[in-house]
Amino acid sequence: MAHPVWLNKYLKMKPELNKIFDDLEEYRLFCVRQGLLFNEGHLYKEHSPYGEFVKAQRGKEVKDHWKDAIAAGKR
Repeated sequence: MAHPVWLNKYLKMKPELNKIFDDLEEYRLFCVRQGLLFNEGHLYKEHSPYGEFVKAQRGKEVKDHWKDAIAAGKR
């Protein structure tokens, strides 16, 4: 059975939703690079590791948590 034309409109990803998923993927990659705990719930919350992500996007220096873990002898 063919889908009605109006249904195709709702099956597409809206640009706002694409932006959220793109931001989430960028944030996940940042957490992996910096050694931070990744949690999807932190997206767009400034007082979380996402705040460090925003600082990095603005060109400011952020702490490298991998160096601290290596210095402490953790893996």
